[in-house]
Amino acid sequence: MRTFRIAAALAAAATLAATAAAIPATAAVSGRSANHTKLARINDPLATMGDQFGHGVAINAAGTEAIVGAYESLGGNGRAYLYRSTHGVWSTTPAATFSDPTGAGSHFGYSVALSPNGTTAYIGADHANIGARSAAGAVFVYKSSHGAWPKK
Repeated sequence: MRTFRIAAALAAAATLAATAAAIPATAAVSGRSANHTKLARINDPLATMGDQFGHGVAINAAGTEAIVGAYESLGGNGRAYLYRSTHGVWSTTPAATFSDPTGAGSHFGYSVALSPNGTTAYIGADHANIGARSAAGAVFVYKSSHGAWPKK
């Protein structure tokens, strides 16, 4: 009886995982209020299944810029996208797109952070190669200049 229950649970978990992987991801931005009103829904700009868009999300202190990671994008090379809010309305088109400069399956965008003023982006790549050390991990740091981000 136990074997059947374990097998059934494993089958259900596999079905749930396959269903979740087949749904293009989104990131929702909510305001600070007692009822957490949804302000926007930002979809994966590539709309590719399995990109893991939204795995890492960070917002600046003013609540006007958000960075969203998609570490499985481009076959595991990964990407991160910066979005802006103007007068409380979130753009659904990225203001900047960051890609793994090594292009080596590093899971670029696995983790993301923004400085409080939103001028520095930190993008983690947990499988980045460091010389001969495979999948050692790295953090890439980008600085905006007068609101413009480097084109990567």
